[in-house]
Amino acid sequence: MKKLCQILMIERMKPFKNFQTIVLLFLPVLLNTGCYTATLAPSEDNLRSKQLTPPPGKALVYFFLDRSEYSMVDVAVSLNGFRSRISENTYVLWEVFPGEYLLEFTFGTGSELEIQCEANQIYYYYVSSTSLFSLSDKLGQASAATGRARINEFSLAKWFKD
Repeated sequence: MKKLCQILMIERMKPFKNFQTIVLLFLPVLLNTGCYTATLAPSEDNLRSKQLTPPPGKALVYFFLDRSEYSMVDVAVSLNGFRSRISENTYVLWEVFPGEYLLEFTFGTGSELEIQCEANQIYYYYVSSTSLFSLSDKLGQASAATGRARINEFSLAKWFKD
């Protein structure tokens, strides 16, 4: 009888052994997958960057990302090639001289916007799309009030200084 019980238990456990094998095979994948988070700048830089005025003869360009649909992937933003990874509820800051710049957001097909910066000014940019599944994201300029509010809520990912 004991032998019969052991055989029955083994037969009952076969589906679970297959399941266990599948779980063990995919466990490393599951553990390495998750939400992407950009590396954040030091906390003292984060605090200082929220209270900045443009350095003499320069402008400040902020780019913030507040969209959760980008949280599962690696996205980046760059200004004339100075590139940083960015994730949900973070921002990137560039100190720039007056002139024309190319702002690029990399996700899917990517998006770009030529911007003009003037000395002693602060600019705020963000990404928007027409739908959740859109591959044609558009870059837009936020008002000073909206931009400042977002920057105060979010964390600094990268600060480019000359």
